[in-house]
Amino acid sequence: MKGNAIAGRAFDSFMALEAHLVQWTREIADRRVHSMTGEAPMLRFARDEAGTLKPLQGRGPFLALRELSRRVGPDCAVEMDTNAYSVP
Repeated sequence: MKGNAIAGRAFDSFMALEAHLVQWTREIADRRVHSMTGEAPMLRFARDEAGTLKPLQGRGPFLALRELSRRVGPDCAVEMDTNAYSVP
């Protein structure tokens, strides 16, 4: 837990937690040297990946959303795409 973003901290709201995590990621996690790669994620991204990213050319973000109606069966499950999911 040493160096954990939220260890020993309390937050007034979920928004405060999210803001803290964004700041911690940018200022701490992305800058420190990773034990496996031996380099900071921020530097590795800038060197190896940032240049290969391309704009979406007016396309919106990918949305994984399907609105479906299902009935709960006698086995307390709903079926979707041949899979059964238990529900309360």
